[in-house]
Amino acid sequence: MNGFPPSYVCIEGGECARDKTIIPAPMNIVMGGQTSAFADQVRTTIPYAIAAATTGLVLWLVKDNYILFHTAAELFSVSVAFGIFFIAWNTRRFSNNGFLVWIGSIYLYVGIIDLLHALAYQGMHILPDAGANTATQLWIVARYLEAGGLAWAFRYIDRPAPDGSIHLLLAPLSLAAIASILVYDVFPDCYIEGRGLTPFKIASEFVVIAVLLVAAIVLTLNRHAFGTRERILLFAMLATKILSELAFTAYGNVFDGANAAGHVLKITAFYLTYLVVIRGALTDPYHSLFRNLQAARNMYEQSEERFRMAIRPAPIAVFSQDASLRYSWAYNSRVMAVPDGIIGMTDAEVFSSTDARLLARIKKQVLATGNGIRREVQLEVKERSIFDLTIEPLRSRTGNIVGIIGTAIDVSELTRARIRAEQANQSKSRFLAAASHDLRQPFQAMRLFHHLLSSRLTSPQQTEVATRMAEAMDAGESLLNALLDISTLEAGKVEPNLANVKVSEIIGRVAREVEPQAAEKGLSLRWVDCRAIVRSDPVLLTRMIRNLATNALRYTERGGILIGCRRLQGSLRIEVWDTGCGIPKDKLDFIFEDFFQIGNLERDRSRGLGLGLSIVIRLADLLNHPVSVRSQEGRGSVFCIEVPVFAWRPIAGGHMSPGIATEVFDR
Repeated sequence: MNGFPPSYVCIEGGECARDKTIIPAPMNIVMGGQTSAFADQVRTTIPYAIAAATTGLVLWLVKDNYILFHTAAELFSVSVAFGIFFIAWNTRRFSNNGFLVWIGSIYLYVGIIDLLHALAYQGMHILPDAGANTATQLWIVARYLEAGGLAWAFRYIDRPAPDGSIHLLLAPLSLAAIASILVYDVFPDCYIEGRGLTPFKIASEFVVIAVLLVAAIVLTLNRHAFGTRERILLFAMLATKILSELAFTAYGNVFDGANAAGHVLKITAFYLTYLVVIRGALTDPYHSLFRNLQAARNMYEQSEERFRMAIRPAPIAVFSQDASLRYSWAYNSRVMAVPDGIIGMTDAEVFSSTDARLLARIKKQVLATGNGIRREVQLEVKERSIFDLTIEPLRSRTGNIVGIIGTAIDVSELTRARIRAEQANQSKSRFLAAASHDLRQPFQAMRLFHHLLSSRLTSPQQTEVATRMAEAMDAGESLLNALLDISTLEAGKVEPNLANVKVSEIIGRVAREVEPQAAEKGLSLRWVDCRAIVRSDPVLLTRMIRNLATNALRYTERGGILIGCRRLQGSLRIEVWDTGCGIPKDKLDFIFEDFFQIGNLERDRSRGLGLGLSIVIRLADLLNHPVSVRSQEGRGSVFCIEVPVFAWRPIAGGHMSPGIATEVFDR
């Protein structure tokens, strides 16, 4: 091996050099596999040697000292029974298998009775007045309990068993059976000296065999609930128990060969039961647990990788801190330009003193109140940057706050872009508001020139052209006025001039303005007097009601329009009803947007520009007069303005009633 001692090999691919690390070679490598083959032979031979030695020991004990053999066999069975109970009972929360819990509980009491059976055995001289009959009676009780419990346990396959009820049933039953033998001596005789087994004992053994056969049938019907190995072990266990019971029907005295064979089979059956419980309560659940943990770990790693991929290109930092506000985890911390070794550090070690105090104040508030906070903060990160900071409490399983978890999104560019857009919009609005007079003046001049030109036209064709030109100027002026009004409102140039206003005067004025247009369309227009005096700007409130009335007139082809009031608690609701086309439910959220119109895809200017309601909502925000709408498609709509009431003036009648509105809609 290139000069190296034969007990060493290189850990790198077959070549050995002085500068390469070497490790001790396993013996099987050194000897070319001979030792490995020998070890396999030894491992294969050991179980057979143990089995042969055990068999020889059993045969010797049966021949030379049967009482010692019996005691050893019973104590082994009792130990296994108690082991079955402790394993099944203490793992019930993990396996949640009622079948195993029942088996474990049964073998607790079987083990206790078998222990009494061993102590009462003929020749032991431990229990007073005990003999072969007493030991055989205890044996039969244990077998009845074991067989019946096994058959009943299959009822709890794949479902949990109630903990308390098992022992409430088995403990009194076992105690009563023991008392009937050792205290009251009322249990039927099972063995009589000189005569051997009684018919009751033999019949009982066959009853036990029948119950075990029933358990085997139930196992066959529920074989899908067990794995292959579990099924084999259960069938082998039941078969061995049946053979054991058959052996115990054939002995003439308690020291003969049939009795010994029965005990050997009993030991085998108990051991098989132990394997069933070990596999069902320990091996499989923990293998399943480990598989689930591995699967959960894989899913966690995949989820974390997806999370990292999702936020890696985004300007988002995610972090968590403990109760002392030391960083315990962070990802994408480059967004905040903090060092990679941020774990264990506080904000005071990462940011400037001013920024650290700001962050500490926010985070301590979350720790103290348990309520999350979202706030826009400015931090010195290379340059002054703006972050959308969200902080939430981090809680333990018990609900205690153990730290905070947060995200920081760099919104510097978005904020600056928004500010620039808002400034540009404000500049536009200020320009339009300031230039409103200059923009309206050309339309006034065009109207003057149109009037002079029309007076000199004589041809009908020329007059028609002039009429069309006047309509175009009207539409353009209406659009300009609406845009200027909106710009003036957005620029904040309109200041409300609040006063005490008589609602009836405003409603009457608006109604008289639109009444000729309603009559021209063949619609009825009604308004109801109101005695309320409200606090509002009379000019702006009039504009709101006029726009609503004009909108109702524009979308109503038959029926009528109603303007009235409805008294509320401390306020007044001015309502404009119409019997128009109505508004679809999916369009109600859009009707107050600029240029939005229902059913006017061709943008027919005779149906307005779509700015009337947008002006209404802006005026409503300015005056703090909430606006609402209710509509039924195909029947009409009602728009409402809620204004605060200052006083009520005394007049006769004049309040709106639902009947009036109903009358308009039912026309």
